[in-house]
Amino acid sequence: MVQLSSIKVMIQDSLRRNELCGLQLHQREQNRKKMILEEHETIVRQIVDESNHEPKEAGKNRVLMGWRAKLEKEPPHLRLHQIDEIVREVRRRLETAP
Repeated sequence: MVQLSSIKVMIQDSLRRNELCGLQLHQREQNRKKMILEEHETIVRQIVDESNHEPKEAGKNRVLMGWRAKLEKEPPHLRLHQIDEIVREVRRRLETAP
């Protein structure tokens, strides 16, 4: 009986460590995304401002896709995941805008 309870404790400890590791990885990923957005805040604001001048959703999407193409070509060359993060943030801000 003692062996069974010690195995149970070992399993619980292992699960807790895995949970903590998962939380740490999640936190690192969130910090990485936050850094990307902080570095490119000016770009995000420009895209949001241009999109807000468009009355219809199609116009907003056109602005966003134009900026995506521009960011893929022009220096500084951004990685695709960075561009994706910028686009997601712009969409989030447009959706939550009053």
